[in-house]
Amino acid sequence: MRAVTHLAKTDEIKAGEAMFDNCFLGGSPELRKDALLFMSVQKQLGTMLNSCMSSLKNL
Repeated sequence: MRAVTHLAKTDEIKAGEAMFDNCFLGGSPELRKDALLFMSVQKQLGTMLNSCMSSLKNL
């Protein structure tokens, strides 16, 4: 997560790609190739990670 945060300060697209590449365990390779699908995945990953981070802060 630290690397993604660091990349997001300079290039949000590269940060999204790094987040996807580090979280992707399997499935359709079209999620990475198709721009619309990739942006939808980015939105969902951001939502999931933001809720996880806020939960950790409340501990």
